[in-house]
Amino acid sequence: MQSVKLNASSPEEFFAPEHLRRIHGLFEYDSMVEFSGLADLETGVLEYEKHSGASSVFPWGPQVVFHTHPCASGAEVYSVTDLFLFACAPAWVSLLFSEFRISVLEKQKTETEYFTMLRKKLDYLRSGGYLQKNSRMNSCYFSSILERMFPELKSIILHTQRIDFICKTMSFKLTEYQL
Repeated sequence: MQSVKLNASSPEEFFAPEHLRRIHGLFEYDSMVEFSGLADLETGVLEYEKHSGASSVFPWGPQVVFHTHPCASGAEVYSVTDLFLFACAPAWVSLLFSEFRISVLEKQKTETEYFTMLRKKLDYLRSGGYLQKNSRMNSCYFSSILERMFPELKSIILHTQRIDFICKTMSFKLTEYQL
């Protein structure tokens, strides 16, 4: 685990586009490397790990979590898995750094019936041994659960529209900055 002290005196300053661009510069965007970690807004410390392979563990913690996506087709935006796990996590902000974009995902409500239901589903998948590290099946499980909760999601083909629908339904605010 690596730590970096950030120069942000307030949450507003931390989430300013210029500051997020400086954080973006800490990471590499190679196709076989990802980073994930936590940011503590009170201490201004960013802690992160480097992961080899195509997918990092979604960071699990309070306040602000973040991860990177490598430079690959479709890696510029959140995945359904990212949104599912963010809904279950205690964090209220998730940052996604990709080669050409920074995305900020915020929970507009700290608790909803959806979050509770998704946590129960995640606990069931974990306890039953269904989830495996870096498995594409995890995404299939999460997508299936969301499609059962929101049947209209099945008719949405485009990935970006699916993400927009999930964000709207779960009261997530998504802000994106191009680099």
